Amino acid sequence: MKFSKDIIFSFILIAVAYFISILFKLSANVIMPIFKMKFGISASLIGFITGAYYICYAPMQLFSSPLCHKYGVHKTIGSFLIISAIGSLMWAFSVNAEMIFFGRLLIGLGVSPIYISMLYYITSITDKEHYTKIAGRAVTIGTIGGIISSAPIEIMVKGLGIQNTFVLFSCILLVISIILLFLSFEHKKHPELDNTKTIMKKENVMESFKKGIIYMAHSPVLIACALCWLTFNAYQLCYAGLWSVMWAKTAYSNFEYFASICTSITMMGVACGTLCSEHLHKKSTPRYKALIYSELFFAFSAALAIFGNNLTMLFNIKNATFIFAIKALCDFSLGLSIGNLCMQLGAYVRENSPHDLNANIIGVMNGLGSCSCILTQWLTGYLHDIFIKHFDGATSFTLTFGILEAFVILIVLNAVRVQRKAATK
Repeated sequence: MKFSKDIIFSFILIAVAYFISILFKLSANVIMPIFKMKFGISASLIGFITGAYYICYAPMQLFSSPLCHKYGVHKTIGSFLIISAIGSLMWAFSVNAEMIFFGRLLIGLGVSPIYISMLYYITSITDKEHYTKIAGRAVTIGTIGGIISSAPIEIMVKGLGIQNTFVLFSCILLVISIILLFLSFEHKKHPELDNTKTIMKKENVMESFKKGIIYMAHSPVLIACALCWLTFNAYQLCYAGLWSVMWAKTAYSNFEYFASICTSITMMGVACGTLCSEHLHKKSTPRYKALIYSELFFAFSAALAIFGNNLTMLFNIKNATFIFAIKALCDFSLGLSIGNLCMQLGAYVRENSPHDLNANIIGVMNGLGSCSCILTQWLTGYLHDIFIKHFDGATSFTLTFGILEAFVILIVLNAVRVQRKAATK
């Protein structure tokens, strides 16, 4: 498909906004341990503060698409980015745990509509054949934010300090916000949307939301997809978004220098997964089979991530290069499975729901996934606080994520059962 320069410019701006939202989401992996040392915060409180990002983020997933219907993509993202800029300033000048909490809360609220608005925009300019390809590129740009959220951010914070780093982020957010708010051109919709009256239409926000949630509630397949979305979101954001750096530094205390690098490698895997999703599953493969393979691959890779943090414990390996290579491979595999599953779930929902409700349904799913992050980020911290009283740090993290892996397996097996049953009807 060929796009005008205006559409390309708009697409890049929205993708950059998504890039920053992912950076904020996952940078807690590096920033929260610093706040822990500075203010003496417990692991469960770290999990709770990190989960504050999703308290406003989660419900906003339900209303992002309707807001785009009513006010447009540019105004929706641009206005909310101002809130994130304020939250970033609160982090910059935090003097206690309360300021960290409210700063995280505002950051989450400000970036909350970006993902759904981006998918909404892509839906409005592409057909089904090109949707996954274009969405994959957009998500890949955002995933770069995850790649630099660990090792590069750690270097940046050490060089500039937390205050200057987040003041800089605040300024960047304000610049993007101003450009989006004043970007008011209209683009021609793809012919596929000519019969879809709801897209880019002014309509009641609650009515639009109700349509999406009612349709999904009556579809066992979409409910199974939502549970998978909830699960991989929770696992990714508990692991890559919060505990992986601390876990790796605890497990391999003599090789701390590669802990942040491995988290960046996880996000490189996510980027590759989103880019290669359609190539990994040829067009001749039925979508439901591609989705099932993706779900099983994710369950296996989540277990691999646990294995990668226990090499010394299981095999008494001391060679730093060998440990780094195996752990990096395990983390890359996890990222690859997450990126691939994200694209396959999005494509499956798009192909199995009305075109005008695609973004609404994805919004409901993303909202549920965000709610799961509020719970699981606090719960993993709480479990770690309990296990650390009886075991060493590495074992405590292993037991915590072992419990999470058990839930992953149950959810994936249920989804596979439901999707295979639906395909045979």
